[in-house]
Amino acid sequence: MGEFWRDARNGGYFSYNLKTNGETGLSLMVRYWGNESGNRTFDILIDNVKLVTENLTGKWNVSEFRNVEYKIPDSMVKGKESIRVKFQAPSNGYAGGAFYIRLLRPKDSVGVKESHNQPSLFKLNQNYPNPFNSTTTIRFALPKKCTARLEVYDLAGRSVVKLLNDELPTGDHLVGFNASNLASGIYFYSLKAGDFSSVKKFVFIK
Repeated sequence: MGEFWRDARNGGYFSYNLKTNGETGLSLMVRYWGNESGNRTFDILIDNVKLVTENLTGKWNVSEFRNVEYKIPDSMVKGKESIRVKFQAPSNGYAGGAFYIRLLRPKDSVGVKESHNQPSLFKLNQNYPNPFNSTTTIRFALPKKCTARLEVYDLAGRSVVKLLNDELPTGDHLVGFNASNLASGIYFYSLKAGDFSSVKKFVFIK
């Protein structure tokens, strides 16, 4: 289906180091193929502590991709800037395949990492409805003067549009965005400024 994937077999494993930015309330999202066969009961571990045992064999029986979210207990991520997510295969079977992996924040979170000397005024909002057709305006506020970098990423994590990379003063800012050169699909805004970062998902339809 044109997507890359990884699996592990017969006691093997594969793993990823994922940044948490010191946040809690996270979930792990994994994309699977919905029509797997064979022994695909495997463990997913975070820093060598089991998060969940998954079984893909006959789980959906559909020829399409399925995204699964696993809630991560705060005790597994608290005080950490990154975690190691490991997919451990059984001795006589498979782990995966995994087609896409990422950490997710709660839906009501704006992705703010607070520090002791900076107020949490950092917000990222799309002014126009989501999905949108071609143009929109992105609004954000900065708690202090700093360099702000605003980019658009696709689902594979590739930067597809660089909207901003400038030093900006404290306060509200607006950035226009014309997406007419993008293919229809799901994308992410990524805004970074000083110790703060924010990611927002958006849908673009041509």
